[in-house]
Amino acid sequence: MEQRDYRFSVEDLEKLKKRIEERIKEVELWREYALKRKKRSVLEKLQRELSALEEFKTFGKAEEFLRDLNEGKFRFLPGEVFFLVNPYFGKARLTYRFPEPKGKDREAALEFYKNKWAAKLTAAKIKEFLRDKEEAEKRKYLQRSRAKVVRRLVEALERIEGSGKRFKVLRGDFRDYTLNVPRKRLFLELEKLGVPPHLRSLVKNFLSAGNRLAEDLKGYPVKKFFSKREFKREFSADANFRAQLNLDGVVPGSPLSNLMGQLFLVDFDRMMEEIAGEEGFYARFLDDFILIFPADRISEEELRRKVADFIREKYADHPLVRLLPESGVWELVKLETLKDLPTEFDFLGYSFRPEKGKLKRGIRYKTLKKFLQKYLHEYRFRPGKGTDERELAKHLAAKSAYLYRWVYNFLEVNDKKLLDELFVKFVLPDLVNTIYNYLRVKRPDLTPREVKERTRMEVKKLKNYFKLPLIHRLLKKECAKAARNGESCERKLTELVKKVSEEIEKKVTVK
Repeated sequence: MEQRDYRFSVEDLEKLKKRIEERIKEVELWREYALKRKKRSVLEKLQRELSALEEFKTFGKAEEFLRDLNEGKFRFLPGEVFFLVNPYFGKARLTYRFPEPKGKDREAALEFYKNKWAAKLTAAKIKEFLRDKEEAEKRKYLQRSRAKVVRRLVEALERIEGSGKRFKVLRGDFRDYTLNVPRKRLFLELEKLGVPPHLRSLVKNFLSAGNRLAEDLKGYPVKKFFSKREFKREFSADANFRAQLNLDGVVPGSPLSNLMGQLFLVDFDRMMEEIAGEEGFYARFLDDFILIFPADRISEEELRRKVADFIREKYADHPLVRLLPESGVWELVKLETLKDLPTEFDFLGYSFRPEKGKLKRGIRYKTLKKFLQKYLHEYRFRPGKGTDERELAKHLAAKSAYLYRWVYNFLEVNDKKLLDELFVKFVLPDLVNTIYNYLRVKRPDLTPREVKERTRMEVKKLKNYFKLPLIHRLLKKECAKAARNGESCERKLTELVKKVSEEIEKKVTVK
């Protein structure tokens, strides 16, 4: 591997600026089709950050900032740790952010942004180092995108189905993922990987900045609070505070969090890949993993022992492993029962279930539930007497764009019946109700029969823009074409949504 020092320069600030500009374009584009207005505040924050970066590069102490980074001496301000409740999955997650100053204090704002930029630049530079390491060693260190992981899994399953051999599948996940990473061992792992010293120092400085917050949290009865009956009934607390209260772990929510978590488990990935062998398959996406291997490769007892031994060795400094060596292991990692393929299992939002000797690829129940709650409840159209046809058209265009974006995340689904049922039972009735309610409010002079007839006419013109199987087929076709031409599938999605939105707005003629 070529010897590089991976130092920071003004060029890195320019790359950071370009990333912010790209993010602004993305938010501006999808805000046009957004059904929630919250994206406006996201856009304003990004624009403020871009303006601050441009001013800092020109008039600020950029050279001093870069020097501190290159010497590993940049001191991060403590961020703030808080709970974020997800109402769709019934979970409360611990997360982390740098406290954004209120008011117009430019110095305070600059300190806030410098902390954000330092974390982003450090993560980007470590990834740059790892990409070079991957190329030199022909081994994987950085995780691939969710879409690529699912595509590889589908290809492996198709290969296995035609092999005529017996295979077993194991699903599992790491509990409280990054929170339970022992920092002392993490730093040793970064050194073993060859991460340059100044980057390791920046990671240490970032993590130690959160210790003051961890001390503060010790004064609050967090575990007692989340053990209340109403919380046990409504939520499962992902974050158990064990690591955080011991001034350890990596709090999720920063650019460095998932990167540190995935690097800490590189050895685990190597072990599981070895068990899978060339015939099998292994993949991990953040904390979720799946292992498929020939049935005669290893027994379930031996596999569980290997995992337990790995956890005991890798997490030796963790209080659970130190105090409860046996049960503590299974508090850190959850393994499902080993099953023979074909069998039913979920992974990354997909549901795999056996049908006629093969695995049908659908969408897991929790993911469908979240989609329907958002689509039918949050994004409901509530017309008033002042609502005009243009507002209805914009709403329908935005709702169609939402469907395109959602289906784009599930291109590997091959369960046409599921997509048909979602359309017929939920999406189509919602389209009918939206137009029907609009006509009832806007045209009180029409009889119920006339309202129904006009609704039927409008729905007939528009329903193909909402038909999930049709959207899925179109996106699959366009993405396959884009892949052959070396183009971006994301760009194809954007082009389709723009075109469809324009067509919907022209066709909505409800009077």
